Amino acid sequence: MLRIFKRIFRLSFLIFIFVLLTGCIFKQAVEKLTVDQSEVITFVDEELTLIAKVLPLDAKQKVIWLSSDEKIATVEDGTITALSNGNVVITAIAGTKSVKVRVTVLNTDSKDLLEAMDDSNFLNYQVDLGVFMRVNGEYIDSKSKMFVHNNKMETQIDSEKIYTLILGDTVYVATHYSGDKWGVVTTEDPEGSNGIDEQLILSVADFSKVENYYSLKEDKAKEYAQLISDYMRFEAIVLQVENLIYKIKVTEGKIREIEIKFDCRFNITEGERSADVNLNLFMKMTFINYGNVIVDIPKEVMDEINIARKQH
Repeated sequence: MLRIFKRIFRLSFLIFIFVLLTGCIFKQAVEKLTVDQSEVITFVDEELTLIAKVLPLDAKQKVIWLSSDEKIATVEDGTITALSNGNVVITAIAGTKSVKVRVTVLNTDSKDLLEAMDDSNFLNYQVDLGVFMRVNGEYIDSKSKMFVHNNKMETQIDSEKIYTLILGDTVYVATHYSGDKWGVVTTEDPEGSNGIDEQLILSVADFSKVENYYSLKEDKAKEYAQLISDYMRFEAIVLQVENLIYKIKVTEGKIREIEIKFDCRFNITEGERSADVNLNLFMKMTFINYGNVIVDIPKEVMDEINIARKQH
């Protein structure tokens, strides 16, 4: 009897091993692995969870998660724990497939700025703009108001008005000539997509909080000033931007002020003649009336814009 029991036990054990191995050998291969986000921003001491999906559904569903720098962030079962400021790559692996997710970890004092820069804050608002310049010792200042309502903008400079309409990637700018006459200028791609435009984009990580303002970091300010200088070089004009200061004030989840200061040197050459121009600029933008602005483009202006649209 004992001999029969041992034989049955061995047979059962062999069947179990066979089934286990068969399941492993013939398990459907992973054909596709996706993660719900490709790039995320989080903050020190916070957690966020990435969701991975393996196809087909009967493929091995075990996903391995790896962090490129565990001093910045760790990951377990898709949950990222942010530890210190910096950039890290989280990799999800299933079978022979892998997906990388870029993670930016910011200090917690950057959270207000990130939320304030959300696109939903810039649909309906007013900007009061003041510009003060000193050009070779002579002072010039100007003030203007900009009213933004979705894809429409009205700019008031003294008694003059300029209307802007953005449709897709096309911008229509209407300026007043005389009487009922308006001229319309058309430009393409307001966001810009070439290499230098992408380099000129600033991120939350480029700022540090100083008192009530988020200020552009000194090393980033120098880099940005040099990018602008390189970008603004023409055949007859060489421009050098220096001492750039860029400050943003945020209260109650909204951007309230932006201050920009810089020194600029032009060298203008025409034939054998050459002239140097020194410019000191201070620009302050005050953001108010969030959600309370309506822009109505007058009929005579829309008529000219529609003519430009047909010709475009």
